[in-house]
Amino acid sequence: MARKTDSNQKKWLLKMHPAIVWRIDGPNVSNPFDSTSSDEKLEEYLSDRATLLSACKAKAYMDETEILRIINLAELKFETVHPNVVNIDELDLMEYLKEQGVWLFLSKEIDRVRELCREELGRRRGGG
Repeated sequence: MARKTDSNQKKWLLKMHPAIVWRIDGPNVSNPFDSTSSDEKLEEYLSDRATLLSACKAKAYMDETEILRIINLAELKFETVHPNVVNIDELDLMEYLKEQGVWLFLSKEIDRVRELCREELGRRRGGG
C-alpha cells in the first residue's frame, strides 16, 4: 500500500525512470570460458524460483553508470552509492519497482534465465 507522501529518493527514481535501464545478471549457465553452474544447480534453479532469485542480481543504469544494484531479488537486498538514492528504504524501492513495471520486467527476465537453464540442461544431456 502506497504511503501518502513519497520519499525524495523515490521521487527522484520516478522522475529519472525514463533514463534508467534495468539489467539482470544471472548465474553462469553455459559460458565455456568460465566456470558454469553444475547440473544439480541448474535443476535447483528450475525447481525453486527463490533459489534462482537469490542467485540473480538486478542492476539499474543511467548513462551506462550503475546507480543501484539489487543483490538478492528474493529478499530485496540492495546496495547503492548514488547520492540521490543512497537512503532509499525497501518499501519505497519496492513501490517504485512495482508502480513502474520494473518488477514485472525483472520477473520476465528471470523466466528467460530459467529457460536458459532448461535449455542448457537439455543440451548437456544430449537432448538439445
